Amino acid sequence: MEKMPNNEAAFIEEEKLGYLFRGKNKGGYFLGLGFSQDSPEVLRDALLGHAQEHRVEEVIETEHGIKYNLAGELVSPDGRNPRARTIWQIDRGDWRPRLVTAYPE
Repeated sequence: MEKMPNNEAAFIEEEKLGYLFRGKNKGGYFLGLGFSQDSPEVLRDALLGHAQEHRVEEVIETEHGIKYNLAGELVSPDGRNPRARTIWQIDRGDWRPRLVTAYPE
């Protein structure tokens, strides 16, 4: 498949970054890769890079918008760069993809 539409305009809500750090399983995953709550912009930039670099594996249309499922290498501070999956959604009435979730592949 192709890359996600409007990936250059993708965004991540600040609350979503906090959730990724606090989640029982996800939080440990991201912290274990060298990401830090003290510098959430590093995780944000890695996830935005993920959205721009990888191709869409699945498209799901929902009542709220269109979801895009991407998987591939996530550039991490510790250099391990593991495979991760990100889910983005373009909400009805909007054109920008927003991050729904991210997790280890």
